[in-house]
Amino acid sequence: MEALIDVVGRAPFIPALASASADPATVAELGAYAARQLTPETRGPVDIAIAAVEDRVKVRQDRLPDITRWLAARTGEGSATEATR
Repeated sequence: MEALIDVVGRAPFIPALASASADPATVAELGAYAARQLTPETRGPVDIAIAAVEDRVKVRQDRLPDITRWLAARTGEGSATEATR
């Protein structure tokens, strides 16, 4: 895909694709992409995407279990499991 997008277009496009991820490996992949393909001046969108992924991973690790328990206590076990998908 990188061959189809010019350098200027890559800076925001690739991080935008990855920014919705909740996979911790995405952080390393984005960092490697930025180191390999971008200058420090153009890596802003990658840094924003990395922060978004890190935040999403942290919320899922730290808060999702509490939310699941809270939902289970109020709606029944089956509904809480479906709500976290």
